[in-house]
Amino acid sequence: MSKCTVRQYQCYGDHLYYSGTTARVLATANPGWKFNYWLLNGTNVGDINPYALTINDDHNLTAVFEALPVYELNVQLSGSGQPMLPVITTILQEPA
Repeated sequence: MSKCTVRQYQCYGDHLYYSGTTARVLATANPGWKFNYWLLNGTNVGDINPYALTINDDHNLTAVFEALPVYELNVQLSGSGQPMLPVITTILQEPA
């Protein structure tokens, strides 16, 4: 069994709960991914996030993520000057 604390980023695996308690699980996507939906015992139970589950039996809960499409932006220069992208833009760089 694994033990999770509120401060841990990844908290997956088996966890023990008393019957009748509520488990709240938050799905957080990594860069380049988005949360899609939850599977509870293999059934799609929607995209409410965080998901609250009243524990009344053993369950399997799976957060399903989807890769975001990546598009290329070609910035060119004509004349004299320097084009700049805003600071809020996320730029993906290929590993060196």
